[in-house]
Amino acid sequence: MSIRVPGNYTWESSQKPENKAKNRYKNIIPYDHTRVTLAEVDGFPGSDYINANFIDGYNHHCKFIATQGPVANTFGDFWRTVWDQGVCVIVMVTNIVEGGRVSRIRELLISLRRKAVAIILAAISILRSINSGFKSEFEKWASWRHVPHKFV
Repeated sequence: MSIRVPGNYTWESSQKPENKAKNRYKNIIPYDHTRVTLAEVDGFPGSDYINANFIDGYNHHCKFIATQGPVANTFGDFWRTVWDQGVCVIVMVTNIVEGGRVSRIRELLISLRRKAVAIILAAISILRSINSGFKSEFEKWASWRHVPHKFV
């Protein structure tokens, strides 16, 4: 069963052969008029597709993005969306266990943690080079947060 909204909206992009495998569920697909479109990668048909739609916020057009949890072949598309759209917050509303088995979401959480650590370490490196006077305050923070000494 699909959720239908008033209007004559299409979902043709989701039905292209190269995109069908990128949909976790056959009945939860993005409408063409609000779908998030990725930058196309030359030579890769369907590389502009992710099962995601923009959602308006209060007085803000396209404020939010709703997407499914990535499947194995869409992890890269998920992170491209995060990067390309400048996503700062990810809210996950899903079960870790689906149909009696652990979902691939666990891998996403591990990936998210690794990327967050990499971003923090890059920020630390930049801060270190910008302001050496900041170092003593940062060292206090780092020891409190148990950051390995080699990164301080």
